[in-house]
Amino acid sequence: MEKYIDVMKKNLELAGSCEEALDHIKVRLSEGFFEETIGLMNDFINGVCKIEMSMSDFLPQLSLIEIEVKMMQLRTAMEKVVSAYEQGEGGKALEAIQFDLLPCHTSWRAEIEKTLNPYVLS
Repeated sequence: MEKYIDVMKKNLELAGSCEEALDHIKVRLSEGFFEETIGLMNDFINGVCKIEMSMSDFLPQLSLIEIEVKMMQLRTAMEKVVSAYEQGEGGKALEAIQFDLLPCHTSWRAEIEKTLNPYVLS
């Protein structure tokens, strides 16, 4: 597991950055800047995908289903937001972010931190 510690640290940092981006997207959408948030949402989704891909190397060794369950919930929430973006509906996107994506991401991030911190902090 030691060979993955740097990856784990970077995943934790990226998860935090993703949450900050999501908060910023929520604010900008509420201010009516729909078009401006498209690139940011793309960056958020790419960040989450990078975390998921990098964790696939060591997640099976941890045998933790909970992260996978939370990831599935996060994917579903992201799909809902992407659908709203594709329809050009900023209000719907904001609602999906506020009530689905942000809570799912927060829960997923907390589970990642709970799982990875013992390795990173040791």
